[in-house]
Amino acid sequence: MKSKKVCIGLIICLIGISPLILFHIQIIEERKTIMSLYELYRFKALGITSAKIPQNTHLWIETDSAGTIYAVDSADNTDLIKTTDKGDNWATIANRSKTIRALWHDVSNGIIYAIEDDRGVDDITVWKITLSTDTVAVIGADIGDALYEATDIFIRDGNLEIAVLDTDNDRIEMYRWEDPNWTLKASLSYANVDIRFSYGIVIGTDYWFWAASDSGVQWTGRLFKFTGASFFTSLDPIADVKYPASFNQYGMAYDGSNIIYFLWEDTDDNEDYLFSYSITGDSVTQGAIYNIALMLDRNNSGIAPNESEKAFGIANEIVYEITTAEGGVLQLQDVSAIADANITAITDNFFMLTNGKMFEYTNIASDINHLKVTEELGTLSYADMDIKETTLGHFSAGDIIKIYDSDTVLSWRGRVLYPEMVLEGTEVIGKYVILGVDSIFDNIYRKNFTTVRSSDYVLKNIIDNALSRLFSYDDEIDDFSALTFKYDQKSKARKTLKYLAMLERAVLHYKPDGELFFNKYNNLSPSPQIYTATYNFEDDADGAFPSGWTDNSGGSTTATIIASLDGHRKVLQLSDNDGADSAIASNSFSAQPSGTVEFYWSMDDVTDGSYVQFDTVGSRAITLLCGVLGDNFYYYDGVAVNWSAAVLGATDNTWTHHKIIFDIATDTFDWYIDGVLVANDANFHNVQATGITILSLSTNDATSAYNAFFDAVGYSWDPAYTIGDNLNAWTQATSYVKITHYTPAGNRHITRAPVIGANNDLGQVYYVGSASESEEHRFGINELQPWRDPEITNYTEAKQLGDNLQEIYSIDTQMISMLVAKKKHIQVGYTIKLSWNILFNISLANFLVTKRVWYPITDICELELTDNILTTKAFNLMVVNSFYDENAQEGYEHPDVPESAADGIVLPLKSIAELRAFDAFASSVGLTLFLHQDASADVAGYKLLDSLFPDDAKTEVFNATITVDDQEIEQWVTVSGGIDVVFLHHGVYHLHGHGYKFSGTKDLRLYFKVYIRTAGGAETLIGTSEESSILPDAETEIEVHTEIHEQALNLTDRIVVKIFAHLEGVGSNPVMYFYVEGNTLTR
Repeated sequence: MKSKKVCIGLIICLIGISPLILFHIQIIEERKTIMSLYELYRFKALGITSAKIPQNTHLWIETDSAGTIYAVDSADNTDLIKTTDKGDNWATIANRSKTIRALWHDVSNGIIYAIEDDRGVDDITVWKITLSTDTVAVIGADIGDALYEATDIFIRDGNLEIAVLDTDNDRIEMYRWEDPNWTLKASLSYANVDIRFSYGIVIGTDYWFWAASDSGVQWTGRLFKFTGASFFTSLDPIADVKYPASFNQYGMAYDGSNIIYFLWEDTDDNEDYLFSYSITGDSVTQGAIYNIALMLDRNNSGIAPNESEKAFGIANEIVYEITTAEGGVLQLQDVSAIADANITAITDNFFMLTNGKMFEYTNIASDINHLKVTEELGTLSYADMDIKETTLGHFSAGDIIKIYDSDTVLSWRGRVLYPEMVLEGTEVIGKYVILGVDSIFDNIYRKNFTTVRSSDYVLKNIIDNALSRLFSYDDEIDDFSALTFKYDQKSKARKTLKYLAMLERAVLHYKPDGELFFNKYNNLSPSPQIYTATYNFEDDADGAFPSGWTDNSGGSTTATIIASLDGHRKVLQLSDNDGADSAIASNSFSAQPSGTVEFYWSMDDVTDGSYVQFDTVGSRAITLLCGVLGDNFYYYDGVAVNWSAAVLGATDNTWTHHKIIFDIATDTFDWYIDGVLVANDANFHNVQATGITILSLSTNDATSAYNAFFDAVGYSWDPAYTIGDNLNAWTQATSYVKITHYTPAGNRHITRAPVIGANNDLGQVYYVGSASESEEHRFGINELQPWRDPEITNYTEAKQLGDNLQEIYSIDTQMISMLVAKKKHIQVGYTIKLSWNILFNISLANFLVTKRVWYPITDICELELTDNILTTKAFNLMVVNSFYDENAQEGYEHPDVPESAADGIVLPLKSIAELRAFDAFASSVGLTLFLHQDASADVAGYKLLDSLFPDDAKTEVFNATITVDDQEIEQWVTVSGGIDVVFLHHGVYHLHGHGYKFSGTKDLRLYFKVYIRTAGGAETLIGTSEESSILPDAETEIEVHTEIHEQALNLTDRIVVKIFAHLEGVGSNPVMYFYVEGNTLTR
């Protein structure tokens, strides 16, 4: 096995007084097994076959990631069973006399609550099991009678509550445990013939669930919210839906912000559909057909790498993920290659097949030989990955790949485009191309503008409607009322966003979870980084208490490290949920008669208060306070024996930098906040005789339900720390940081930036953003390539765009290329705080990260940074239109429709989860359809054209004798009902096949034609390929291509492919063979 090496060569060139510094870096990757500096998770078989199967996926509870699971036994629903070894062995923990209907895991208190009944025989019983001892205790007297049915148990707003159905009186009832009784809190009449309830979820202080029932006239579904008061909020019923067939499908998922997902069967076609409910919009949307089972939101930890609920196919071996950003269900992993039965239950870290075989969500970073991620502003991100042969079955086309840094922070996410298996020497390697999550945007946002419209509608529609379910965003967009930018049918959302970036001088990019952020150039977001300090907690694990400190926390308070907060990585969080005690972290050191301490301080609710205290042996020297007395900072004045007046205001969720300079000789200190002296020679809390030895950080013992945060604590007596170091994320002294190229003051000195728009009633829109007269005299007429856009019809908009372009390209711009290692997740589109003073000086500033090439295996990054908003490529080219993809540019130059003030027809938004696997990449690589040997199910004389991968053996689909020129040989058609695509993108479409000439002396070439076929059978030609090379006498690959311009499709339209033969020469007619399926991958 080869080793992995990083070779670095250094070349330094000094040029004049503004040095251009070049560190020539060469990264050579070779393979060896090293400690993982990143994480990538896939489900892998454990080699365990469980003897027990859970009753359904909602009745097994994972209590830790090590493999402890509690479940209701499918063989005996009165038994609660437990495994501590991932299903290898089970023990019965509780043998009840009634059927266990629902479980609730109280994670904080280590308890599982259960509700049981024997319907028609006995009443309802509630009990709990304490996980530390597996002790069972019944809670109160039984509820109801034999006609009561238990449906769910839950904790809402700190209360233990149950949902039951009183079948005798046709009522839904909610009871609360008010020791020593179960108290009826709400009821709702619900007449029915047949009724089922979902398992519910708790959002805030509300319990949500659905009910589906047959009134005897019509099936209806209703979504309910129980607020804890003596009433229900019931949403309007949805007609013609009923409960799914499997109890596995009775779960509800939640995206963490606004959308609830659940499944109902549509009685019109008896298919299961994914429904979504918008809490803020109070509306239900019926999505695509999904025969899946959702995890309950309450059984998902929400902690990486399990940020979202999972789901699984009822009839296929696919694990899905409920996305928090794209607004739907995405294919997490197709496990059909490693599973020999359907999935029956899933948790965050495990799933079980119907035959009992167990699988675990495992970090497989050690199985990856090569991994490289390339991400740049304005460009689709992608990754290249090589994997070991033993892991090939764990990746399939369409799978989502999530790459975490070594702190389990999501750093990049994409979708497998296509897997390839290649032989390198004697080793089989899987090679994969993975498209970034940002690539989905063009494909999801399927608006069909048949006429143009004003930009205040278009832009707002994209932001408010499309992005509201797909992304969240930072809204810094100016007033739209002055804009009249218009879009035609060829326009894409990405084109809109890039236009908006120049119009508003903004940075738009994607976070790994799919969130689209939009920030103005003067209000960019910082990328979370480690700040230099005595204690920056860099090596402390998330969830742990920091090394070198003492935990004096009491009650239910905690002091732990969290991954990041508002631009800071590895932050100490003091969490106070007690109200009578404090979270306290203290650090001891040798007695210091004088010195300086600096740190960062933040709170999520200033009103509740937190403290910073300096102590000597047995005495308090300095007490600083944030909040309590008001939203301000204070100190305790020991001379006045009172709190000081406010020294400065404090704001929720805002980091402030604090520097304390103390002196025991005078019993005074100076206090700086964000560099401003706010207290000069302030008095100590108590007079001191010896040096300060303890720094304590704490919450207020009289308040609760809030957090205080601290980071980057630096001491002047630490020889490795210099006061002021924690103001910087990176400097020349920062480990594993090198500048490889620096341009101190790049400037294109553009003096004119033309914007050429469309004709309006006043003539053609034309504006030139111009520099000042003195600049033009100095630099001459230096013109940027014109921004040509026939959809700009408003002078005000053209002026805003032109002025911004001229300024962006004519300001002194620093450009920095860096090689960094072990810095974990770095967000493109965010900033890095940087200063430098070796060989050249870079003043402290926040520099925008415009490009990242990341090698996760060694956690090495090649970065490009700037104090402008342009990428290095864009700045150097000075070609504005190079920002856009070819399809969007075509839309600029050749709009589809004439000028019009009428609104166009808007198609419904379509989730990527509703698209076929390869359609997800149509915007980048075209639609992939395979030619099958099977006949079309409904079109006589045609064979099947389908996106499904063919699994049959290689087949001679025909052996035809070619007797005339341009003879049609064979034809294929997609399935009835369409291919779920609303348009084909403009691009080059190719046919790949295998064939040869068997006999005959005439030469033979093949070509193909593509048609759109309507539901009525009419076919329209949309593309004809070039001819292939002359077919040889032995089997060969055939590659031919055709250009297809963007085509709008109805949902019922079908694609037809026909292959033709062209004859050349003289002699006997040839006989040819053509193959499909098997290893030909004819497509």
